[in-house]
Amino acid sequence: MEKKEKLLRTLLTAATALMLVLLAWQCLDIYLVGNSPANLDGSGLHIQSVYRAEDVIARLSGLRIWAIGYLALLAAACVMIPGGIRKEKSISMEPDNRLRLMKKKIAELPEAACGEENLRKKIGFGTGAVVAVCAVLSLMFLLNQENFTSWDLEKVMGKMLLHTLPWIMTAFAAVIGASCLCRRSMEREIVMLKGISGSKTPETAAKPSCVPYVRIALYIVAIALIVLGINNGGMRDVLIKAINICTECIGLG
Repeated sequence: MEKKEKLLRTLLTAATALMLVLLAWQCLDIYLVGNSPANLDGSGLHIQSVYRAEDVIARLSGLRIWAIGYLALLAAACVMIPGGIRKEKSISMEPDNRLRLMKKKIAELPEAACGEENLRKKIGFGTGAVVAVCAVLSLMFLLNQENFTSWDLEKVMGKMLLHTLPWIMTAFAAVIGASCLCRRSMEREIVMLKGISGSKTPETAAKPSCVPYVRIALYIVAIALIVLGINNGGMRDVLIKAINICTECIGLG
């Protein structure tokens, strides 16, 4: 599994570098073609806009197959890399681990402990509902192309932040608050079970790390945001800015 994971990471790194090179080449090509003598009149003015939407779309369409292959490789990495989880050298004795080990030594949990467990489930469902509502309200704005028709970037960004940032902050606040409440609930349950277990919690086996699954969630969110950016025309804006930076600010042109 470690060999497969290492090979997949190497392929993903190479694919990322290749995509960056291809995008950089398209940026440079758009700039060079737009500023070529064939696109300049006798006064040195551009006959056609350097960054015409048609030119940008034509070049990005040529990268469609590469982009699909890259996203497929990224999806494969999301699925396969977490499978190679290795045991941690040091065991974390956070409340969830201590509680899990205590429960293994108790045949029947007291009613109060079951109540704490049910409370945590309710907190989880409630937090999920809040996050889902916030996500839907944010997506309603992001998926509406009419909100991104203006070329005034400051106006568009300000409007987007005004309509999405409150919901994003609400979702984060709900997750952080739920995490604190669940931790306190686990600590209360640990106190309840200490008298029943009658011995110290052995510091042996720990649960698998949740980091890979967080990574999967972040990959999914990143892909979703990329798709949203392409849908509302943000990809063209980013490409134009990249061309300006590479060819004018840095001086490659």
